[in-house]
Amino acid sequence: MIEAAGMEDLFGCREDAEGVSGICVFAGININFVRLPSAAGPLVVRLDSSSTVAVVACRTGSCRVFFKDERVHFGAGDSFIVHAVHDSDNDSGAHLEFSGGFIGTAVIVDTQRFTMQTCDILRSFGVDVHLLETVLHGIDGCIQIADLLQVSHVLLEIGSLTTNDAEIGYYRLKTIELLRAFESVPGVIANRSGRQARLSHDDIARAAQHVMVSNLDKRKTIPEIASECGVSPTLMKQAFHEVFGVSIYQWYRIYRIHSAAEILMSDDQISVSQAALSVGYSNPSKFAKAFRDVMGVGPSEWRIGAKSV
Repeated sequence: MIEAAGMEDLFGCREDAEGVSGICVFAGININFVRLPSAAGPLVVRLDSSSTVAVVACRTGSCRVFFKDERVHFGAGDSFIVHAVHDSDNDSGAHLEFSGGFIGTAVIVDTQRFTMQTCDILRSFGVDVHLLETVLHGIDGCIQIADLLQVSHVLLEIGSLTTNDAEIGYYRLKTIELLRAFESVPGVIANRSGRQARLSHDDIARAAQHVMVSNLDKRKTIPEIASECGVSPTLMKQAFHEVFGVSIYQWYRIYRIHSAAEILMSDDQISVSQAALSVGYSNPSKFAKAFRDVMGVGPSEWRIGAKSV
């Protein structure tokens, strides 16, 4: 069993606490496994730093979250995020109280502890660290994340195994998947927290870009992309054009056609119709027209020309 490095600081309890173990996946990110005996007293975890966010999945038992003058109760099957913004020197942040019999997982993210190496690794896997900070720190208090299916799914996967040396790579990949799930839905998290996070046009544009390139075979409409980003279509289109200099529709179309062109060039066994489906075009004639508009020639002609170069 691997004990989390610095766990006494991040999770607010001793490393040898009964029913608690964990892994430090990256500097500033710990996965903590809580399996409290039924007869055990409550375990209190304090989040005293405004840079610390807890993402918790409760399998059995219950957890109460205290922040400011509020108290929120979560039970079996619930997933939630806690981040306490300190409004004054007397503000004590937030604390979590896990009941006896609690079984679940808590991912603790402290962005202030991120090292340059942590940031470099996350960016190499497509995590926008700046956007991630904006999203997580935009939460004031506690929000439930049951409607963020990808986040809840990854949390359940993380908590389904026990830690050992052979699985550290698995947990790192799952942590990255979790962080990317957060940054793709900034507006949803911010709006459910009760106040709008101050997302810049750059944040919105890059979130929209991330949504479009994910699951390319499933074409998304502009309203659907805006909904996943948690902003209005008008704001998203304005932000995207400001940041990238082209309309979001034009960028999305070009990206899909370029992706199809790469597929046609790299694999002779893939038919034109298969390449079209892989980038979300179910109508061959519409795909052929879009391809010709972007590339100057039809898909079959382009494949022959690319092979002869």
